This record gives sequence, C-alpha cells and structure tokens, in this order.
Amino acid sequence: MPEFSYHAVDASGHATRGVMAAENEMALEHRLREVGYWLIDARSGARKHTSGRGRVSRAELVEFLYGMASLLTAGVTAADALRAMVEETENESFRVALEDIELNLNAGSTIHDAISKHPHIFNTQARHLINAGEYSGNLATAFRDLAEHIEWTQKLLADVKQATLYPAMILTGVFGLIALMVTFVVPRFAAIFEDLDMDLPVLTRGVIALGEWAQSFGWIVALVLIAAGFAVRFAYRNIDEARLLIDGLWLQVPVFGPLNRMLVLSRFAHNMSLMIAAGIPILQALALCRGVVGNRVMESAIRAAETAVNDGHRVSEALREHQIISPMVLRMLTVGEETGRLDEALAHAARRFDEDIPRRIQAAFAVLEPAIMMTLIGIVGLIGGAVFLPMFSLMSGLSH
Repeated sequence: MPEFSYHAVDASGHATRGVMAAENEMALEHRLREVGYWLIDARSGARKHTSGRGRVSRAELVEFLYGMASLLTAGVTAADALRAMVEETENESFRVALEDIELNLNAGSTIHDAISKHPHIFNTQARHLINAGEYSGNLATAFRDLAEHIEWTQKLLADVKQATLYPAMILTGVFGLIALMVTFVVPRFAAIFEDLDMDLPVLTRGVIALGEWAQSFGWIVALVLIAAGFAVRFAYRNIDEARLLIDGLWLQVPVFGPLNRMLVLSRFAHNMSLMIAAGIPILQALALCRGVVGNRVMESAIRAAETAVNDGHRVSEALREHQIISPMVLRMLTVGEETGRLDEALAHAARRFDEDIPRRIQAAFAVLEPAIMMTLIGIVGLIGGAVFLPMFSLMSGLSH
C-alpha cells in the first residue's frame, strides 16, 4: 500500500504533518476524517523522515519510553498513552512525530507500523522490540526494556567520554608543545648557535634537523595524515573487506582491544536477551543483533551462527569456533539452551559486562594517563636538553 505525506488540520485549527498509508488520496482523506482531521495537502511516495530535522535526544526518548511503559502498565490504551505523552513533550520535532504516530494509530495502524515512519527517532532495534512486544501482548515490558537498554548505553558512553577527556587534553597539549618547540623555539636557538659557530652535540644537531624538516615538510605530513584519515574513514564506511580488516585490527590493539571485545559482546548479550524475552524467534533475533553489535568480525560470527541454527545446530555450538566470543558468553549460551532460559542467561552475561566494563575502562586509562605524562616529560626533557647543552658548554667555556 502506498504512503502519503500529508498536511491536515482538526476542528480546533491544530495542524499536523506526517505519513500515512492509504490506497489513494481519497482513501487517505477518508482515514483522516475518521479520526477528526481534514486533509489539506498530500504527496505520494513521500520520505519517511517527516517530523522535521530537529534532534531528539536519548534522554527525551528514554523519558517517552518510560512514560509509555507506566501508562500501559496502568491499563491506559496505547492511543490515550500517546496523547498524554504528546501533551507532555516539549521538543517540537518529537511532538510532531508523536502526533503523527497517534493519528496513524487511531486510523487503524499498529504501533510498529506507526513508529516505523520515523526511523530517525526509533532505530531498527527499537522498532523490532516494540513489534515483538505488541505481538506478544507485552508492549509495556518492551517499552521499559528498551528504555533501560538505552539508559545503559547512554551511561556507558558517558563513562567512556569522561575517561577519555583528560588523556585527550594531555595529548593535545603534548602535540601542541612539540609543534611549538620544534617549529619556533628550536629554530631561534639554532640561529644563535650558528652565529656563534659552535660545535654542537649530536642531540642538538638532531633536534635542529628535525625542526628544519618540520618547517619544510610538516604541512605535507599533516595533509597526508588528514587525507589518510579520510581515506580510512571512507573505506570503513563503504568497503566491507576494509571494515572487516579494521575491526579485526582494533580487537588486537593492546589494552583497548580486549575492552572493545567486551563492548561488542555486551551489545550482543543485551540485545539478544531483550529480543528473546520479547518473543522474537532466535533466527530473527540473531539477524537483528548482527546490525547492532558494531563490529564486522562479530557480524561475521553471528551470520555463521544464523546458518548453523538454520541447519539445526545450537547457537553455542555455532559461535564456539569464533575467537571473538568469550568463554563466559559461551557458558551462558550453553546454560541458557540447556535450561530453556536463554534470555535469562544472556541477561546475566549482560549484567556481568555492565559491572566489568566500567572497571576495565578506569583501569585502561589509569595506565594510559601516567604513560602519556611520562612521554610528555621525556619529549620536553629531550628538546630542553638539546637546547641547553650547548648553552652549558658555552658558559663553561666562558668561565675558563
């Protein structure tokens, strides 16, 4: 059935825009009239992103999901719950989207179909979880589980940002200081030493040569590095083989590789647990998880597991051959399959990751911060020594 981008108004003069499926424009007008709206304008084949370009934050989405869960648990119908959330939403873009969802719901669409018209707000995982909750009759639970998962993701991102802020500031200072000393300070002293016709130490000659090279070719190196960064980013986004290679290399990086592996496995455990608990079949849950784990190596492992499960094998058997899967996750998968409580076993694994990942992040940056400081001290000491050694020699010669 085709979809139309519509502009309609109700009896009080309140205008709304959105997307609705209908056989033709007359059928669209009839559907809107049934829910108290008069069609002003309609266009066929419209974009799904119709609720404006305004950003909807994770906090606003979580607040909406928790609100819907509470209202549905209290016995309020989905349409009435949506109406209440529309009235409480301050974000104009989000309110327009929710009005469109409410209107589609009143016109006979399912919640899943209604929210699917706004993928910029409700991603694939959210849409499928809500669809599963609607299908199984556990819509309130689906909203609450999704809110908790987004909150966990938000907290994890906040922890990572907080942990990386100080090292990033130090690294910026390190590179800024090196650039200043090599391109400005050292050349000034080099000119003085040249005028004095001094016999310079090897260290000083090396640093001066580095400064001259940086002044001549530093901009070329900077351009090459920037171009390489864009090339890697383009390849990662557009070439499957490049993304697989980069993701695999990222898993091998000392300190951060094991942490990245835990993050990938955590996403897998969280999402599989939520989807299985919501009643999504195992094959479909695996296919959905493949799109949210964020690592092509893990995606390949899940794709292989899909094939194996389709052939009658267990998930634990299929994933056992892949090194990215940790022994703890394999044990939880095996226990879950043996007991018939795979969602609970994966939820236990997810909780373990929730506890371990913040500690690993703190431990990683506890090692990184002193390493950066020692590097900074070493570089400053090296350049300082190169500058002051000839001066000490000069002063020593003058004293004699």
